[in-house]
Amino acid sequence: MQIFDVDNGWVKQRDEKVLVSRDPYSRAREVSGHGVTTVICGAVSQPLEQALHALGVKVIGFVFGSIDEIITAFVEGRLEDERFLMPGCCGQARRLGKQIPDGNFGDRANKGRPIKIAVTSTDGTMEGMVDERFGRCRKLVVYSPQSNAIEVLDNKANTGLAQGAGIQTAQNVVSAGAHGVISGNFGPKAFQVLRAAGIEVYSTANMTVREALSRFAEGKLTKLAGADVQSHW
Repeated sequence: MQIFDVDNGWVKQRDEKVLVSRDPYSRAREVSGHGVTTVICGAVSQPLEQALHALGVKVIGFVFGSIDEIITAFVEGRLEDERFLMPGCCGQARRLGKQIPDGNFGDRANKGRPIKIAVTSTDGTMEGMVDERFGRCRKLVVYSPQSNAIEVLDNKANTGLAQGAGIQTAQNVVSAGAHGVISGNFGPKAFQVLRAAGIEVYSTANMTVREALSRFAEGKLTKLAGADVQSHW
């Protein structure tokens, strides 16, 4: 990764860093840790893009050309010129002002694109109860409706945290590539991370993971517009 320090239209410094992290959120934190506020790239996976957005890093994708020409065009506000658009459908999509991949969960569901839904769980099974404390949930069940595939993530490391449990659990949801999350209650910091990553948040209580997913499919779950409990709940 080449890093440019840009100030008032001038490139003041240029540096190069080797990225070693592989999972999306660790890599996003590595990028953000170098003080990066904008990433310009040819392509980026959706989980990584969501993770970067959650950390306040803007992503400009589907860019094509030499690095020197690209950074000059960025500084001069010419990055939308045709010569810097990646050939093919991706460049055409950016030309039309569309986001790829589509981060809107509702649109993905309506268009039949692959989606993932994360549900907090007490035991990691479909028949177990939804864990109503998002940040300190024991497990995360990540369900893909199209393939009927289930992935279970252990969230035990966050259950005993004195603070930051909600943020860490939200980061786990982002790294899992989820587009929606179902739980009982969400604190403000966790909700902020999820919203920044484009993940829709749904609340439920007193039901199994299977029942929650069924209610979600029927459009009967409450979609939250903000946190519903205080920090450290």
